[in-house]
Amino acid sequence: MTWVTWEAARRVGGYTTLFKHVFESTRFQKVVGRTILMGPLHMPMICPEYNLMEDIETIANNLGCGILYPPSLVSGPTPLRHSTVEAFRNIEKRYGIGLFYLRDKDNTHSHAVDRLLFELSDVQLPNEHLEEEFEQKDPSFFAHKDCDPIYGMLIAQPVADCLRVLVEPDETTILIASEELSLPAAFATQLARDSSCRQSGPHIKTMFYGGDVHPIRNLTAGAVLPDVPTLYAISGFDFECPIRLLIDLCLKDFAKTTSDNPSPYYSLLDFVPLQDIGNHMNTRILRHGWKTDAVTVTSTKVLDELLFLNPDFATIKEIPVISPGVSVIACSNSEKELCRAKLIDYARMSWDFDDLTMENTIITTQIARAVTPKGFLRTLHLAQELCSRLREHGLEEVKVLCIFVTSWDEDCVRVGDYRIIDELLKALGGSTSLSEHNLRVKVINQTRWPEVAEHGYPPTRMKREDLHRATDLSVCLSMYDTFAVAPLELMSCSAIAVVSTGCGCSRKIVEFEDWQTNVVIVDYIEEWARDLTTQNKEISYTELNTIFSIRREDKLHLELSTHKKLSLQLFDMLPRTAAERGMKMETGRKLAAKLNWEDLFSAPFEKIVTDMFSER
Repeated sequence: MTWVTWEAARRVGGYTTLFKHVFESTRFQKVVGRTILMGPLHMPMICPEYNLMEDIETIANNLGCGILYPPSLVSGPTPLRHSTVEAFRNIEKRYGIGLFYLRDKDNTHSHAVDRLLFELSDVQLPNEHLEEEFEQKDPSFFAHKDCDPIYGMLIAQPVADCLRVLVEPDETTILIASEELSLPAAFATQLARDSSCRQSGPHIKTMFYGGDVHPIRNLTAGAVLPDVPTLYAISGFDFECPIRLLIDLCLKDFAKTTSDNPSPYYSLLDFVPLQDIGNHMNTRILRHGWKTDAVTVTSTKVLDELLFLNPDFATIKEIPVISPGVSVIACSNSEKELCRAKLIDYARMSWDFDDLTMENTIITTQIARAVTPKGFLRTLHLAQELCSRLREHGLEEVKVLCIFVTSWDEDCVRVGDYRIIDELLKALGGSTSLSEHNLRVKVINQTRWPEVAEHGYPPTRMKREDLHRATDLSVCLSMYDTFAVAPLELMSCSAIAVVSTGCGCSRKIVEFEDWQTNVVIVDYIEEWARDLTTQNKEISYTELNTIFSIRREDKLHLELSTHKKLSLQLFDMLPRTAAERGMKMETGRKLAAKLNWEDLFSAPFEKIVTDMFSER
C-alpha cells in the first residue's frame, strides 16, 4: 500500500490519526504486507510540524524512524540493495531532488511502515503529459499561493519512478491519493504503467480516496478585506437544499447528453458566483479523480462535492463511503472530576483565572490537530452567547472557560490560514487570554498541549485524554471539515459535541438513534435556504444564482442569530448533577462505539483493497 500525503513527514494532524488506527487494525494487517508513505520533507508554510530548520535526523527522531537512505550528496552506509541505491541516485539526478528513505522503528505492527520523503531543491517542471492531463496551459497555475497542487505536480513523476524501484516485480501495490498533492502522482503512475511495454514488473493500481475537496472555499480563499462585500459560499457550510438542488440539475442534464450534445446545460461555470472555481488549479486536478482505478470518499458530503465538480463521477457504478472512526475514551464520573480539578487548578495558577471552581465552571474546548485552525471566532462567539444566557438566568457566578489548542508562528500570524489566529487574538484585545464578565478564554500556542507545555508556562502534568475527560463542550463550527473526528472523541467523557453541517460527520451521526443527547448539529441558514427551495417548481437560472450568493454581512447576521438560539439549547442540555453527567457519559459512550474505526473504516477499506489486490 502506498499513500502520497503531507503526513508522511509528521505525526500530528490530518491523516495521522487515520494512519494510527489503520496500522493497528488486524483487518489491515491481514491484507497489506507493507505500507509506504510518500510526501515532501517540508511543508512550504509556517507550521511547527514542518519546521524548515529541522534536519533529517531530527525529523526521523520525531517520527520514530531509522534512516535507510540519505540523498546521494550525503555519504554513509545503507542496508538497501546496491541496485536500489543506484536507482535512487539516478532519480535524484534526473529531477534535482533529494530522497530520504526511512523505516518506522515500531515493532508492534506485523508489516513494515516505510517513508520516502522528497527534498525539493532544484526541481524540474512536470512533464508535458501531466500538464495536458490536468489542462495546465496557464503559466499562472504555478504562481498561486496554494502549495498542494504545485507540490503535487512537482513530485508526481518522482513518485511514479520510485514506485517502480521499491515494489518488487511479483508484488501488487495500491497508490492512494486523497487531494491535490497526491492525485498528480496517481496519474503519473497510471501513465507510466499504461505506456510500459514490459510484460513483467510490479502491478500498481490507483485509488482516489476523496477527502479535502472544499470547492467553494477555493473561491473565497482570497477574499480577506472585511469592508468589501464578498461572496460567501453557503455550500461551505453544506447547506444541503441548494447544493443538492444544483447537483440534481447537473446530473439530470448529464444523463440526457449524447455524442451530438456532450455537455450538460447546467455546468459548474453556468453560475456566475461560482465561475472562478472552474479555473482554480485545485479544481482542475480534482475533476480528474474519477479516472483512477477506484474511487472512495470519506463522507457523503465529499461525494456530493465531487459530483458538483464533475458529473463524470456519476458514471462510476459504485463509490463506497469509508469514513474515519471515533475512539472510545475510558472515563468514569470520578475520573472526570479528577481531570476537571487538575485543569481548573492549572488555569487558576498559570492563567490567573482565580475565580474558577469545580462547582461554577463549564469547560469548552476546541482542539485544532491539523495545520489549519477552523471556526475559532464562531466558537468564541458561541461561548459569549452562552455566558449571556447564564447571566440572564441569574447565574453570573457560573464561568465558561473556553480553551483553544492550536499553534502558530508569532512572526507570521497574519499570513494565510493564520489570519484566523490573528482575528481571534484581535477579538481578545491582542492577548492570548481574556477575563470578561463570566467568560474566561485561553488560546494555547502548542499543538501537543497538555502533554507538552506551552512556552513560558509550567508543565501541566496532564495528558490529552485528561483534557478530553475534563471537557463539557467540545466544539468544531468549521466552515469545512471532511469528517471532524476530534470533537466526537469527547462524547464518551460526557461532553456535548457541537459540530456544523460543514463537517462530514454531521450526516453520519444522524443515522443513529438518540444522537441528539450528545451531539448538536448547527446549520447556519437552514430556514433561509428552505424558504428558497421548498416549493416544488422549476428553478430558474436567476434563482440558482441567488441561492449561491450570500454576502459577508448576511453571513455574520446568520451566524449571530444562530449562536443565540444554540446557546439556549446548550443551556438546557448541559448536565447539572453527577447523575446527569453519568447518563450523558453512558449515551455518549454508546454513540462513540457505534462510530468505531473497525466498522466505519477498517471493514469497508479491507473489502475494496482485497478486491483490488485480487484483480491483478
